[in-house]
Amino acid sequence: MGKIFETEETGVGKCPDCTVEVGAVFDNENRTIDIVKVFPTETEAKDALAFYTQKARETESEPCAITGTVSAVEGGWQLRARFDFCCQAEAVIFRFSAR
Repeated sequence: MGKIFETEETGVGKCPDCTVEVGAVFDNENRTIDIVKVFPTETEAKDALAFYTQKARETESEPCAITGTVSAVEGGWQLRARFDFCCQAEAVIFRFSAR
């Protein structure tokens, strides 16, 4: 018996019905990631901003516009950050790498 997705035309491991146009997945509309989180301490919030900033710098092909603030709120310290990437693919990569 053949392997999964094995066909004469595509070979082993190739799904003949799994082709997707990149434009159908990425329309380049969603290039911005907003992060709003509350941390117990100011240090943790600042460390999180540094972590996310480093992940954005590792992902960017062109400079990512980054804005971020840490402020005291009821129950802790709030991080508000915005990452504007040059393309949607980078925003998706950032989201996965920052998990």
